[in-house]
Amino acid sequence: MIENFSVSEILENFHQLYFAWTGIEVTFKSFCLMLSVALTIAITLFIMLIAALCNFVAYLWIKRQNKRIEFVKTTSERYKALLKINEMFQFHNELSQESLIFFECSSKQQYDHFQPNNHMLNYICEKSDLFSVIIRMAEENQENFALYTEAIRNLPPAVSEKEAALKKYKYKRYAKIETKLVEDAYLTPVLYPDYFLEYSYRSPQGRNFYHNTVRFYFGKIQDLYEQALHLEKSKQSREYQRSLMTPKLRYEIMTRDGHRCVICGRDASDGVKLHVDHIVPVSKGGMTVASNLRTLCEECNLGKGARYDEDGIN
Repeated sequence: MIENFSVSEILENFHQLYFAWTGIEVTFKSFCLMLSVALTIAITLFIMLIAALCNFVAYLWIKRQNKRIEFVKTTSERYKALLKINEMFQFHNELSQESLIFFECSSKQQYDHFQPNNHMLNYICEKSDLFSVIIRMAEENQENFALYTEAIRNLPPAVSEKEAALKKYKYKRYAKIETKLVEDAYLTPVLYPDYFLEYSYRSPQGRNFYHNTVRFYFGKIQDLYEQALHLEKSKQSREYQRSLMTPKLRYEIMTRDGHRCVICGRDASDGVKLHVDHIVPVSKGGMTVASNLRTLCEECNLGKGARYDEDGIN
């Protein structure tokens, strides 16, 4: 007949056996504590042993896999041909596929009436030289990538079962490694860099936060850049430069020159009428900026006319 023992009875029996074997008398409570510590250490050591075995097996597998990869690298005609093609092409790898521009609105009204296209256009106008380089590099990448794509169409075919057998290698394993190597070796330059414009507004107390993001694809960036060039060109036109001569600017130039003609020295008390003159005439590409403006009396201004001598006194 099988008797049923409780856990405490089993532990008590072990306690008595421990005393019989060692002759060391300890309380039952101390014996249970010693037993739990011993079990904890044993379990910990077992887990460490299993982890060490797993790491060792993983190390052996990785080492074996690396040997397989190196073998395929040195024997695959398709992979070696792709590396040679890659050496023939240079791309602008400094281009980013996606770029982010932040703008923080100063009021909720500004956020509600924010116009992403206009802001992006102004941003491109300010950095026209940078975008000129970005667009040029992207277009060069597109042209080179078309040639690159045509070149890789002539790569040797993937390994066949017969070729794998000649290399004394399992076909499926060899083909899998070769395919992965070729896929990783393909050059993937940035062809169409995009921009994201993120604008936001946070209330003064920080209780409310609004934000939105607009994506500008490369084609849109090209269109905005063309608009920026057109705006820059129009700013250099005669009509635009003359429109910049506001009453405020006229007054600032006269005040700077002491309200007298910088050539003859006469002023309004001498009965002359003062003009603001472009040193380099607008008709010769002069700009309406303070450094190109001066105060002349009517007689000196009419006498000068639209003449300008780069090597003389004007």
